[in-house]
Amino acid sequence: MAQIVLGVLISIWITFGHAKDCIDQYPYSIWKIDAEKLYSDSNHFTIAQDKDGQIYTIEKPHPDRLLIHNSISQKIEQITLPGVKEPIAFLLNDSTITVIENDRRVVFDISQSPAKEISSEKTRNKFNDWRQDRFLPEKNQFRYHKKVTTCALPMSSDFIADSCCQDSTTVLGTEEKSARDVLINTLCTQEFDEKKWEALVPKTIPKTLTHEQALRYLYKFQKPDGFDSFRDAPVVLTLLKSDLMTTYPALKSGLIQILYIKDYTLYYYALENFPQLTKEVSIEKSPCRTPAEEKVVEKIVVDRILSSHLLKNPAIKLSDWDFLGPLTPILKNLNNAKKQAVYKAVYNSIASGASMDARNLTGIFYSKLLKFIKQAVAPYFGIKPKVFTDITVGEKGFKETSQEEHLVILGTNPIEGFKSIQSPYGFYYAFGPKLDEKSKEQSANVTWTHEGKKFSANAKVSWANFSDIAPTAKAPDQKQIWADNKLVGAVVIGANLDASRRETTADAYIDYYQASGFTFAEATEIKDTPEFLIKLIGSKEVDYLVKDSHSAGDEKTSMPLSPESKILIGTKIIDKDTKEQVYLVFPQNDYANMAKLTPEDLNEAMKQRAQNNGGQLIYLNSSCSSSYVAKNEMATIQSRDFIDIAASNEPTAFTSRDNHPKRFILDGIRAGTSWASIKSNVDAARDPKKDATKNNFIFPGESEFNEFYQGRISSAHIQISGPDGLPYNMADEL
Repeated sequence: MAQIVLGVLISIWITFGHAKDCIDQYPYSIWKIDAEKLYSDSNHFTIAQDKDGQIYTIEKPHPDRLLIHNSISQKIEQITLPGVKEPIAFLLNDSTITVIENDRRVVFDISQSPAKEISSEKTRNKFNDWRQDRFLPEKNQFRYHKKVTTCALPMSSDFIADSCCQDSTTVLGTEEKSARDVLINTLCTQEFDEKKWEALVPKTIPKTLTHEQALRYLYKFQKPDGFDSFRDAPVVLTLLKSDLMTTYPALKSGLIQILYIKDYTLYYYALENFPQLTKEVSIEKSPCRTPAEEKVVEKIVVDRILSSHLLKNPAIKLSDWDFLGPLTPILKNLNNAKKQAVYKAVYNSIASGASMDARNLTGIFYSKLLKFIKQAVAPYFGIKPKVFTDITVGEKGFKETSQEEHLVILGTNPIEGFKSIQSPYGFYYAFGPKLDEKSKEQSANVTWTHEGKKFSANAKVSWANFSDIAPTAKAPDQKQIWADNKLVGAVVIGANLDASRRETTADAYIDYYQASGFTFAEATEIKDTPEFLIKLIGSKEVDYLVKDSHSAGDEKTSMPLSPESKILIGTKIIDKDTKEQVYLVFPQNDYANMAKLTPEDLNEAMKQRAQNNGGQLIYLNSSCSSSYVAKNEMATIQSRDFIDIAASNEPTAFTSRDNHPKRFILDGIRAGTSWASIKSNVDAARDPKKDATKNNFIFPGESEFNEFYQGRISSAHIQISGPDGLPYNMADEL
């Protein structure tokens, strides 16, 4: 082990399948690699160099790889690491090895066999990105570990070119100018052909590299097939340190994009050691790719982002997506459907992290977090971010210790007049007046400045004991529901869904009800959707209500509605005296013209309902993290007859497939099944792998329902005035 230089770090990727197959069969091995025999697909290996340029790999080899290893490398050491199952990174020293796993950091003494554990400590977050330096003091946790001086290509000690950093304004000879013209005007507009490029860029890297040669390599590396991660890495390391990165910004971004699709390790090495790459971003397309090659790059970029482990991590911050910077030229030119899919995936992952921040952001509506985080992410997609501010009720401190309820000011930019805190999620917040939860009601006035403009807010906050208003019924009240010999529901499609999602969601509900025996009359139109719903809820007419939308709820909004709607009325005749009906309410206006149903509207409707002896209203509150909105709604309405079934995470789009979770809820409500049985059926329908963070609806009586809404719950009525003294709503800025 002594021949391995202190501090060589090796990052290891192991698939879950391989890890399971090999955990008890193969010890870890250290291989000394013969670089000349290593073929171009270096993604099979995770390697590092020592100071003499010798390449090593440390792996727990899969049987299929043994032959490859034996043909190109020499095994110089074998070590057994007890209890190590899914290693992420190794740090080798003379007599110790530090192993990073998902949730721990272990140091072994490898001077004996098997290795002896010296120390072990839990890491704070088992999902932490393997490349972050919070685990180890060394920052170069990447494939090419050797530190190089400017202009040095690290594959061998004599690979240094005196002219590689020569100023780009150097006068070129006629021959070199002509070659450059051929390069730009011919080869860049054609599909990649290695033989044609060899005339200008030798396949075998020369021992010295002029500035002009380096520039040619930079052009070649714009092509997906023009870059070989093992062979060309030394040239890339030199290019990253040269003035070419500032002289040719579009080529720089193009190079980094190729690293992303060809070699993760080298990509992250580049961003870690050259952080300006994430900030100084050209938004222009690469000047040396054909449309077909651009499509290849685009597809791999999109696929890799949408399959990123960051989307499965519940504690993501904005900085975790810094690596998107150089990919902006790709992301901004995606078609709208792809762009929105990737954009949504990224900002939703950060919003999930923000909603789980137990220290200072607990209780802030998910929809508000989304609106602010979208602005922070927007530049990655070539979208101009909006500027706005807002105020809401939130909790400061940890719930288990000294959590306090405050008015919380939010802003896309720093907040003046209070201690402004920059969150790691891309927005700013500040704590306003502390609220007295022991009061039944409290009013407060707040003024602040945001982006040089003054804002003021008048807030009225009220509290209720959840135990005094919690639903006690264990199932839909069948006697009350069928008192008029009919069961009536209303399904409202959110106005904040895009046009295609509106159509597919509407079609899915139509299919569901038709499959249940409903027939539909011709569509009719209404001119005032909020008024229609208030009257429908306030009467005895409707027994259950479904909202299916993106997250938009807060203290001002329960449902995002279209001012005008189309309504389909479906009917199922059970016998001559009894029937089922459903109102399907579909938006007709653009999101920009959105209306809303407020918590106060719901409260007014429930008061009318009580006067009409309407009984229970079962409300399927289906939007992301709607449980926070439900808490505000229940505190506002304060009625045991308001059965708010909300989601603690992301409900998936409704489909008419037999095992969709929301179908089980609708079936259960219509059949009068107990909440416990419906919950059991919903959970059984959820895929443990795919739905771990989706479709978790909270039902009355279950422990999660009582724990989430326990104690004192608050509702707030807040009016904000802008710089002109007129009412201000951040939604108007979107």
